[in-house]
Amino acid sequence: MVKLAEPAWFTQHVMPVALPTCCTQLHEKCLVSGWGSTVPGQDEPKLILKCETQRVIEVKMCQIAFPLYWIEHAFCAKTIISTDNCLSDQGSTVVCGGELKGLFWSGSSDVGLYTRLCLYLDWMSDIMNTPDPTPEPVWTTAAAATTW
Repeated sequence: MVKLAEPAWFTQHVMPVALPTCCTQLHEKCLVSGWGSTVPGQDEPKLILKCETQRVIEVKMCQIAFPLYWIEHAFCAKTIISTDNCLSDQGSTVVCGGELKGLFWSGSSDVGLYTRLCLYLDWMSDIMNTPDPTPEPVWTTAAAATTW
């Protein structure tokens, strides 16, 4: 999460997306977009935003697909219609019903593991409503040890 010093400028190419009003639901259809490769095992220039349609899958399938990474604050979605595949893009977003529901955590060629953003709404609100702190002076160990 980035807190901007000034509001962003919206254009036809830059628009906000709503935060989630609820968590993802089983079989919900979502759009995943990112800058990752469209070919497994290959890197390619990340100049074009790619997108694919995925559907939220059962928790049990997610736990089987990602036994080392699975936690309750995550969900999985599986590719159903690949317009372009944004494989392993650390910046991929999941938008379901016009709301930002998840961020990429890990993935395979057709299943992605995403952070369940609905569980972090209170934290995001607290951060956004907290005034920016005044920067503290930086003291080095040598300066702190010096006596005059």
